[in-house]
Amino acid sequence: MNNLLIDTDVILDFFFDRMPHSEYAAMVLSLCEQNEINGFVTPVICCNVYYLLRQTAPHAKVIGKMRQLLSILDILPMDRNVVSGQLIPDLVISKMLCRILLPLNTEKLMP
Repeated sequence: MNNLLIDTDVILDFFFDRMPHSEYAAMVLSLCEQNEINGFVTPVICCNVYYLLRQTAPHAKVIGKMRQLLSILDILPMDRNVVSGQLIPDLVISKMLCRILLPLNTEKLMP
């Protein structure tokens, strides 16, 4: 099973329905939910997503959305080894995976 680091932008595309990327983000998160790929986020991604969602919704609603998200994604540890480049070796950046798995209109997906 592939491991996938879900970028902040992918999560925000999903939550804010930013077209045309939101449909691809939904597909990636759906694959995570179906356990076809292992989705990961970092603690920093979680904080950034919370902060940006909080600009448009109350704390309780954002926490609910974050709990739903984290029910299908795992949080990677963040320490000196990770930051210095020894992250899980087979992690794939989600935008790269989108180009491979979702070849429809990839030129529109990622410039």
